[in-house]
Amino acid sequence: MNFLTGLEALSSDGFSRLRRARVGLLSHAAAVGTDGVSALDRLAATPGIRVAAVFTPEHGYWGGGGAGEEIRDEIHPTLGVPLFSLYGGRRAPTPEQWRGLDALLVDLQDLGVRCYTYVSTLRDILESAAAAGKPVIVADRPCPLAAVTDGPMLDPALESFIGHIPAPLVYGMTIGETARWLKATLRLDLDLTVIPMRGYVADGRRPEMMPWIPPSPGIRAWESAWGYPVGVFSEALPFLFVDRGGPLSFQVIAVREPEAFSKPWKCAGQKVPSLGKKAPSLFQAMENGPLWPALRRLRLPGASLHFHRYRSEGEWRLGARMHIRDSTLWRPAAAAVAVIDALQRAFGADALWNAPGARPDFFDRLFGDAAVRKNLQAGRTGGATVCAWRTAARRAFESARERELLYPRPRRFSL
Repeated sequence: MNFLTGLEALSSDGFSRLRRARVGLLSHAAAVGTDGVSALDRLAATPGIRVAAVFTPEHGYWGGGGAGEEIRDEIHPTLGVPLFSLYGGRRAPTPEQWRGLDALLVDLQDLGVRCYTYVSTLRDILESAAAAGKPVIVADRPCPLAAVTDGPMLDPALESFIGHIPAPLVYGMTIGETARWLKATLRLDLDLTVIPMRGYVADGRRPEMMPWIPPSPGIRAWESAWGYPVGVFSEALPFLFVDRGGPLSFQVIAVREPEAFSKPWKCAGQKVPSLGKKAPSLFQAMENGPLWPALRRLRLPGASLHFHRYRSEGEWRLGARMHIRDSTLWRPAAAAVAVIDALQRAFGADALWNAPGARPDFFDRLFGDAAVRKNLQAGRTGGATVCAWRTAARRAFESARERELLYPRPRRFSL
């Protein structure tokens, strides 16, 4: 069977269920079909379909807004459709906006990571639609991390817009499956229809011939999405460098400033190499320093690390490139703990947690669990931290998730 996104499947009969309706669309330019046509363009080109309003998540319709950047409303320059931001003064359509709609169609390119805020927007808009008594149709699409669940459950005390669903950090569902799970978990009185994809297996791989349009500046490629749950913690730990927005965005692990190497080495009790005239170059000194030896010893399920030298922000950097060999075995939350633990042991805790701009409290909110940071700072093994994620709440989530899955998973691996 040839692959089709949910929206392509929905359009196979000319969007008959949406004709003569005032349609609202929660989407962005990244929501394209196998032919590269976006959801909005596909709807606008269909006779008899009226898109009354488009609602956009963080990063805006065009996916160019920075992390945390407030997005303003605008008008689509060629279609004349209003684009209402849900990452600014509002988090869901207003009652007045709902009154102008007969139904809401959702087509969002999500990653399957709790702190990637598109799932937070999905929750808010489903709750808002339930309150307004409006039907919602979710057109499903591939998700890079739909094959595995990983990480701690959200501590309710740390709930925020980057922790807005009661799920692990990586929750292993497409956006359509997530909508079904949210309706059941939140007990929403909601008229919800999910349009499944055709010919899809949720193994984490991108379907053949499926274009990738970055849904945000840092998710440059499908592989960037796989690495995002590891590299996102650079937002809280600026010593960690992941080439965010660069050609290998979220696919590399390095440290922020080359000239800062001597100080972390001292923190960790390492010998600082001489940089005199007859000494090795700075690059060679870094190559022989603690970064690569610390990372090369890591054994990450489903992934491998490879020494890499790359150019970013006009400077050469040294680090490791992540290669995901098997997305069904990949455990990015556990990998994040292992990487941060390795950096802390190599450079010392101060280099990570007390560096200028470090935000330990934000690290807790990203992970959704303060115990991860506390265990790392106490020097406990990453294995102990990961094992602690196996709670009754986590098992209950996995049972609820299983009931809402729409596609086969070739293998199940969860920690």
